[in-house]
Amino acid sequence: MRELFNRIFLILLQLLCLGRVATLHASSTIDSLETLLSEENAIETKMEIRMLLSDQYAQADNSKTALEHAYTAAELSNEIGDSLVIIEATSNIAYVYRITGNATKALEY
Repeated sequence: MRELFNRIFLILLQLLCLGRVATLHASSTIDSLETLLSEENAIETKMEIRMLLSDQYAQADNSKTALEHAYTAAELSNEIGDSLVIIEATSNIAYVYRITGNATKALEY
């Protein structure tokens, strides 16, 4: 019984460590993308970076910031008439609403 407990403990410890590594990786990716966004001037590139940030923030359980980036990407794509990014951005908005449990709002997009 003690051996089983030790094995379970080690497995849980490994999973905890993997979770922290994934969180650190996501944080590093977000920081890099935020830096790129602040340095970029081209609207098309800003849209793409905002879409990537929206995905990363959604994965990091930061739905508010994920939605902000997705909405901004949709607005920028509307301004220049990029229908593909409009579709991607609205899909991202729906996804974030869905994962936060707001199915009604997700269906609007």
